[in-house]
Amino acid sequence: MKTRMLCLSAALVGSLPAVPANAQSVADFYRRKPIIMSIGQPVGGYFDVQGRTVARHLGKFIPGSPTIIVKNMPGAGGIQSANYLFNAAPRDGSEILHVAGTVAFAPLFGIPSKYEAQNFTWLGGSGTQYPPTCFVWHTSKIATGKDLFEREAIIGSAGTSNLTTPNALNEIVGTKIKIVRGYTGVNTIWLAMERGEVEGICGTVRPSLTATHPQWIAEKKVRPVLTVDLHPGPGPKAADNILEFIKTDEQKQLLGLIFGSVDIQRPFVAPPGIPEDRAAALRKALLDMAHDPDFIADAAKSGLDYRVITAEHISAILDANYKAPKNLVERAGKILNQN
Repeated sequence: MKTRMLCLSAALVGSLPAVPANAQSVADFYRRKPIIMSIGQPVGGYFDVQGRTVARHLGKFIPGSPTIIVKNMPGAGGIQSANYLFNAAPRDGSEILHVAGTVAFAPLFGIPSKYEAQNFTWLGGSGTQYPPTCFVWHTSKIATGKDLFEREAIIGSAGTSNLTTPNALNEIVGTKIKIVRGYTGVNTIWLAMERGEVEGICGTVRPSLTATHPQWIAEKKVRPVLTVDLHPGPGPKAADNILEFIKTDEQKQLLGLIFGSVDIQRPFVAPPGIPEDRAAALRKALLDMAHDPDFIADAAKSGLDYRVITAEHISAILDANYKAPKNLVERAGKILNQN
């Protein structure tokens, strides 16, 4: 009889419906499940350094303290990883993506992509006070931003912001940049500069350089010559600013539209439709982590310029850009879609 009762109890337990994942508390869910953080850029570059630094600290600020597993998913400037996140990743909060802000605007400009940027679950992340900049190797004859308008500069591109920036400068304000494409990441362009294959790179930011080659600025092996800073603050300039060369309001509007992603330069994002309590927990964790002394020290050690941006800020910028005049969006799209 005792054996029969045990079997019956087991059968009854087995017949009970499983508790839906969405019904679990945030802590219960993450206590049982790690978070996979994809990085939409190659190993070794600034994005990779920042993503891995965040991964070392973020879990302790999420209820349940999940392990965070990092994997790189480069391709098409991050669009490949965004396609996966939108269409194939589980929508339960167990996968997030660290990707370039430019990915948020690809659908707007008709760049081939398979996602709706405004429907992602934006979590927040890091912006920067540093605008996209053109750097050249110390042996280049390009010494100032003005020189980019007067002589050809051979610039390497990996197909991300370092393609957008020189294309936009050539088409909108008339620089004479010759773009050499096919590099796999910013680090390979730095190497090409050392080897003399190209003179420089346009579209990266100073922290990207200092995080990977901190001695180059001090040793004057590279120099910044032109920045795309449409909202400059007070203080000394490290290089000429594109505002000095803009002649029309339309030029400024186009540059503002194309470089709208600068304000959300390095965001973290989750798939659409993840449970709201988990989205809120991830957003809060990013904010809490950014003020943690251990993270701040680790970020400084890694040469990161981590400046907090919120999910609300990202959404506001997306809304503004997706409402831009159609004629400007179309022209910007033609510039960005150059092969």
